[in-house]
Amino acid sequence: MWYVWSQADRRVCSRYTIIRSYFRESDYDKIHSLKYMSVSPYEFRRRQSRFESYCPLCLYYENTMKTSGPPDHRGTIQFREHFYWICSQHINEFIQHPHKYLPPANNAYPPEDRPRILTETIDLEHSCWAKRLQVRGFCLVTYFDGLPSRKLVPGKIVTAVLYKDNLYLFCTEDCRDKFLAQPDKYANVQMKFLYTMPTIDVKSLPNVGFLEQTVSKFYLSARRVPVPDARFDYLCEYFKPASKVPAFLNVVDIAGLVKGAAEGQGLGNNFLSHINACDGIFHLCRAFDDDDVTHVEGDVNPVRDLEIISEELRLKDIEFLNGHLEKLEKLVVRGNDKKLKPEYDTLLKVKGIMVDEKRHIRFADWSATDIEALNKYLFLTSKPVIYLVNLSEKDYIRKKNKWLIKIKEWVDKNDPGAILIPFSGTFENKLFDMDDAERAKYQEENKVTSALDKIIVQGYKALQLQYFFTAGHDEVKAWTIQKGTKAPQAAGKIHTDFEKGFIMAEVMKFDDFKNEGSEAAVKAAGKYRQQGRNYVVEDGDIVFFKFNAGAGLKDAKKK
Repeated sequence: MWYVWSQADRRVCSRYTIIRSYFRESDYDKIHSLKYMSVSPYEFRRRQSRFESYCPLCLYYENTMKTSGPPDHRGTIQFREHFYWICSQHINEFIQHPHKYLPPANNAYPPEDRPRILTETIDLEHSCWAKRLQVRGFCLVTYFDGLPSRKLVPGKIVTAVLYKDNLYLFCTEDCRDKFLAQPDKYANVQMKFLYTMPTIDVKSLPNVGFLEQTVSKFYLSARRVPVPDARFDYLCEYFKPASKVPAFLNVVDIAGLVKGAAEGQGLGNNFLSHINACDGIFHLCRAFDDDDVTHVEGDVNPVRDLEIISEELRLKDIEFLNGHLEKLEKLVVRGNDKKLKPEYDTLLKVKGIMVDEKRHIRFADWSATDIEALNKYLFLTSKPVIYLVNLSEKDYIRKKNKWLIKIKEWVDKNDPGAILIPFSGTFENKLFDMDDAERAKYQEENKVTSALDKIIVQGYKALQLQYFFTAGHDEVKAWTIQKGTKAPQAAGKIHTDFEKGFIMAEVMKFDDFKNEGSEAAVKAAGKYRQQGRNYVVEDGDIVFFKFNAGAGLKDAKKK
């Protein structure tokens, strides 16, 4: 007991000397540490300088806002009547020459519009920041500091920062602190994304004519094709947003396929491996005569071309299947691996379909177990196909061609229900080189319109895709989702933490919004709905998500 008392007495006496010195010299131009002072939070805030909790030397030298964070006596000193926080890097320099770094010599005060950390307790009014989320939730600091590699790392709600009414997410606290110190340095960075949208490829026999000059020229050079939609255009016209982001479809133009590609002819395996990465196929066939555009088979016969490409895809799948069956057979039949038995049985069914029946995978009936196994493999013949027929401009305008009926018969027999779209590469190429007025006049004179919009829309639908809108004066954006997606998963498309902390989705139907004229009118008409976790988002919904930012924080703590 006496030992504890003596230790406490010694500690108090040592602090008493410091405190007595403080009171004796506080009226002079001397610097005092507040480390051992008993200062109330109110007094601490009242006597802060205009630099608040930011280091004046960091602002003076680097225009960097290095801060102590919330009110904290550690590292804080008193000079004259004010309290200052000085970082450890500059503390000695400040002690030697305080006048040099304070007004009037230093007027580099923190700006009024400063970033602030998004706390766990957000009021409901600001519980959804989907419209204000910047750079799609990726960490700006990691991207900028890692240039030129352009590294994209998703940020987290637990390290979120609000700056100029925008929301920024960061992957670590260090990245967040860098942004807090120099927000304008990072906020003005223009990030370039490599989009990972669902892809659909254009494949054909070589020299189908004008593909590269039209579809490629108009769309594929950028790879990301904007999906045309009058609803999106209406929302942009209504809100006049600073940012407009339509739905996109990746379209990949792959060099022509030749007979024997499955055995290595032409581009062979390289060609077919490119198709593996795609989710759907535009099957392009030539139905025009042109002596200047030679055909790899010597003459124009689109039905034969369809047979060649269809067969090459089947043969490539068989080769791919046999390799996996051989591996599974060792594990299941010889190794008695019961977990892989359902997958092995499914692949045996696939072999029966493709080898014995000579059919494509997508035409067979599959159970839920089969589909789960098939989804692990990128079989070419399981992908949806849209058939494009390239006509001469003359045939396209008059809507007649000797091959169209035969092509339609082949498609109905071999791929029932598939979409068949005639178009003209020559016609589309002419339209592309015209300005808007010339293009409209040319289409009016010939009583025909471009087929490219239809091609892209049908390609999008073939992948079972749809989109919902987030709309406001800052941004109108279409978010791509699979059909049947529920509200929390749709929110996760904006950011994964939106899904984790999902509260509700406030939904307006586009038609209701257009007919009523405003969001307020939709609410007044009783058509503004609050939907829960089981709501299946419908195509064209205008959605405002509400989420709990603390959910992401709790998940992070669990880890």
